[in-house]
Amino acid sequence: LEHNFEMKISLKHDQPISFRPRRLSYVEKIELQKILDNLCQEAIIRPSLSPYSSPIVLVRKKTGDYRLCVDYRELNKIIIKDNFPTPLIDDQLDQLRGKKIFTSLDLRNGFHHVRVAETSVPYTSFTTPLGQFEYLRVPFGLTTSPRVFQRFMCMIFDTLIREHKILLYIDDILVATETLDEHLHILALVFKQAALYRLEFRLDKCFFLQNEIVYLGYEVSEKGIQPSPQNIEAIIKYPPPQNIKQLHGFLGLSSYFRRFIKNHSLIAKPLYNLLRKGAKFNFGAAQLQAFDTLRGELISQPTLCIYSPHAKTELHCDASALGFGSILMQQQNDNKFHPVCFYSQRTSETESKYHSYELECLAIIYSLKRFHIYLHGIHFKIITDCDSFRLTLAKKDIVPRIMRWTLILQNYDYEIEHRSNVRMKHVDALSRTQNILVLEGNTLEQTLAVKQTMDLSIDQIKKKLENSEDKFYELRNGLVYRKRNKDLLFFVPHSMIPAILQTYHNEMGHGGIDKTEELITRTYWFPKIRQTIKNHISNCIKCIEYSPQSGKQEGELHNIPKGKKPFVCLHLDHYGPLEKTANTYRYIFLVVDAFSKFVKLYPCKTTNTQEVIKHLKRYFANYSKPYKIVSDRGTCFTSNDFKDFLNNNEVQQILIATGAPWANGQVERMNRTLTPILAKVSREKNTWDTSLGDVEFYFNNTINRSIGNTPSQLVFGIDQRGKVIDHLREFLEEENDNEDRNLDDIRSKASDNTLVVQQQNKIQYDKKHKIPSKYQEGEYVMIKNVDSTMGTNRKLLPKYRGPYIIKSVLSNNRYVITDIDGYQNTQIPYEGIVDSSRLRHYSLNLRKELDCDIDDRFEIEYESD
Repeated sequence: LEHNFEMKISLKHDQPISFRPRRLSYVEKIELQKILDNLCQEAIIRPSLSPYSSPIVLVRKKTGDYRLCVDYRELNKIIIKDNFPTPLIDDQLDQLRGKKIFTSLDLRNGFHHVRVAETSVPYTSFTTPLGQFEYLRVPFGLTTSPRVFQRFMCMIFDTLIREHKILLYIDDILVATETLDEHLHILALVFKQAALYRLEFRLDKCFFLQNEIVYLGYEVSEKGIQPSPQNIEAIIKYPPPQNIKQLHGFLGLSSYFRRFIKNHSLIAKPLYNLLRKGAKFNFGAAQLQAFDTLRGELISQPTLCIYSPHAKTELHCDASALGFGSILMQQQNDNKFHPVCFYSQRTSETESKYHSYELECLAIIYSLKRFHIYLHGIHFKIITDCDSFRLTLAKKDIVPRIMRWTLILQNYDYEIEHRSNVRMKHVDALSRTQNILVLEGNTLEQTLAVKQTMDLSIDQIKKKLENSEDKFYELRNGLVYRKRNKDLLFFVPHSMIPAILQTYHNEMGHGGIDKTEELITRTYWFPKIRQTIKNHISNCIKCIEYSPQSGKQEGELHNIPKGKKPFVCLHLDHYGPLEKTANTYRYIFLVVDAFSKFVKLYPCKTTNTQEVIKHLKRYFANYSKPYKIVSDRGTCFTSNDFKDFLNNNEVQQILIATGAPWANGQVERMNRTLTPILAKVSREKNTWDTSLGDVEFYFNNTINRSIGNTPSQLVFGIDQRGKVIDHLREFLEEENDNEDRNLDDIRSKASDNTLVVQQQNKIQYDKKHKIPSKYQEGEYVMIKNVDSTMGTNRKLLPKYRGPYIIKSVLSNNRYVITDIDGYQNTQIPYEGIVDSSRLRHYSLNLRKELDCDIDDRFEIEYESD
């Protein structure tokens, strides 16, 4: 049966997300080729030309084979989620009470049974070293895939689900019955419906007619449910967490099975305290005990009974100032009450101050909320050891807080039974923590004092001070201090230097070397203090990103040879945008000859490649084709069409470094002069295009300082006639004209003059700048951050972004910068040429150890003081 069901992907915006392929080993490429060929053959993927592309990861299976996984994390951030609900795991498990025979069915390539809408196929594109492909069937890894597939499966098995004949969770189908005949009948219905929609099952992952089975991470049998052996094994092997991420992983695993643990919330309290905002990760004795207790509870593999709405039900509750606890119990076939589920919760700071009977009442309220789906609509008993709670409810006048809680109780059919503490020990453990070691953290000063007594080097000084006075150190109350004038500074032990730097630099606004040193030396001292502070700050990531450069700007002026004749090298640039004219012009395209400074100004409607090529064709026809051109990295100059145009005309292109407009100084200087002249000669703001001829004439027929002549003289040998006709000037020029004038001599003098001016400019420029830093290939660097996003306040933005890696070193302090493998800063892979003045070292060097012995310390201090 053909179906029209397909997955449509909707995005929050249409900005493509793309990555370059990740590098793979030779063996991985061979395996990847096999996987791609197989997927193409099965029409699951096809080659792609999509602007979207996500990277891949090859994951090794238990069998040793590889699985292709696409990293859709960035795409998932902009996908509008599908809101179709997935079943609650607790609801699924509750339907298994009384079942004796189980069959678990697993679909082969489950998600691939659903087509992707043709309009959405480009979004699924992924890139590999062997090419770019896109999915025709729903891929794994998309945030919407599970819910879309859940919707698809519910559509196929709708009747069987509503008749409670099967349990469905995404691609897992469970058949659970009490008799074999009923079981076989349901299996026949499932296979018939699956065949209609051409669903395929993996027989090696299907389990038929089992007495017990693993379902959704739980081991289910006629007796009840318990954690699966695989998860228990994972818990047994789980090492003590070493960081926040590992702690999150363990708590996530234990929380999944919290229904099996009597006092999970209270036992785990020391672990959850480490996750609080601002808390330091210190996995001490209390945390280790909580970790071992949780692991031990789960390893014991307790079995819980499955809830039945027809069995007698009791809710056992207890409370203390530390927390609340309860057990939902039901009578089983042996006429005894067995636990169905456990619940516990820590008290808040406010709740811990409540009166005991208020805590008992609140424990009942919280438990009713937790087990509402089990208790609403049935009669049950509330068992408590607080008789005052039962008596309070019988009063007419009740405090408002208790009155609000009693309104909640009115929604249930219950009776209250009081039992003494002796008979409530099973639930009392839920509300109280046993043998929890409470640690009170030492202050920094206390820790410093303790650590100083453990420092062997300082201990040697202390022994000397016990026998004699010293010029530099003093012993007070068993602690060593450094003398400075009339003040005493605490001698910081070697192991505590990082803590002091963290406190007085990182936590005090990330000040510079002088300010940090001043703050520390108000109270503390340690050897090589200034050098240590300098090393710490040079490796502080926040300072690398946010601190502006101080002192002179880096840079050296590298003069471009101008040659001895015109039209060898041209400088190109766009000026604008300006006020739109009647002819819809908004830009000026500048062409400046490097040798003669001869200028051509073309009004433009856009800055695209085709318009640039049109003007250059006219320039080449009227004057000459150059040997090379210099331009910035605007898209019109880096496009393939422009490169083809230059190749066809045999013109070499030189692109300046990103963010270094001074490298195209010839045309940038012209831009600065153009602005005031154009403003003065234009009658109106929107008629500037009619004045370009006058501006162009001015540039070409006035003396240029660099060449010591006019550009027209160097190009034509004469000055041009303009709009203003000056007969006297023309007469004098004819009288003074030297018939022996030699154009080659004029150009030679201009060339010599240019060299002199260039050298003067270099001296002045280099005097105002410091020598550029040198970087090596493979070194990590940060690039000056230039955020041009409209509406963005740039004051608090990082001054530098990165890190990036230097791919190669070019001449004139320029470097080819690219992304670090596996660390992409932007959606689009970055590679560009950057001047050293826009770079900063990304220091990853460890702080230099102060490994000088005690004699070295004395020598250092005698010399420095």
